[in-house]
Amino acid sequence: ISCSGGYVTGIDVSQNYSRFSNLQVQATNSAGFTWNISGTNCDVDKCIIEGARANHIFLMFGTNSLRNSLLVNRASSSPLIASLKNGVAVTNCTFAVPSDKTAATNAVITQYTTSTFENCAFFGVSGVASGGAANFTTCYTNVGSPPSGCTTATYNTSQFVNITDATRDYRIPSGSALIGAGTTDATNSPVDIANTTRVAPWDVGCWQYVSAAAGQVKKIDGLAIASVKAILGTAKGSLKKWDGLTL
Repeated sequence: ISCSGGYVTGIDVSQNYSRFSNLQVQATNSAGFTWNISGTNCDVDKCIIEGARANHIFLMFGTNSLRNSLLVNRASSSPLIASLKNGVAVTNCTFAVPSDKTAATNAVITQYTTSTFENCAFFGVSGVASGGAANFTTCYTNVGSPPSGCTTATYNTSQFVNITDATRDYRIPSGSALIGAGTTDATNSPVDIANTTRVAPWDVGCWQYVSAAAGQVKKIDGLAIASVKAILGTAKGSLKKWDGLTL
């Protein structure tokens, strides 16, 4: 769903018990608002939410849940990414501003009833939260002095595949500090944003890291494995690994 108009909202929901999953929603206008949810007992799961607004792009107000989702504010000046008020439960979400944009003053604003954040990543920000009504459990951020429950990690391609505005690839690569750093929560996040089954202990953020399976490499530079063995002068069946990967 793409919204290009100014001062309009891509999705505006006031109905209680609304459910959303597997959506990609963006607002491309600097005045456009991506998503507003004012109903209660609503659930957003496995969604990509992007905007280019110099304020929060996503608002959720009430006893609702936000899970396994990626929220990216692409504005040149980004004071916030999301406004989550009145007791929102957030699990395994990634909040980010691309590295070549101005860091958000805070990833989220929380007010009134306490919102909870578990296994969440907050990167490309100067602060994690404002408003004071928030609890964090096994979360990660680039902020040097984060709130209790958050751990600091450098915002670079050691943590995510690509963090620039042109690519915005927030999957986590091998060696990321987010791998296995979360709290196992089979109730709220048994699968990730791509519907991949999570492995305990959970990874932090919306994506679960998946390593290459043994036997996955079938060709090298377009050549079948049998041809590669012949080129190397190795007897068929004796070459078992190539650069550490099982053939």
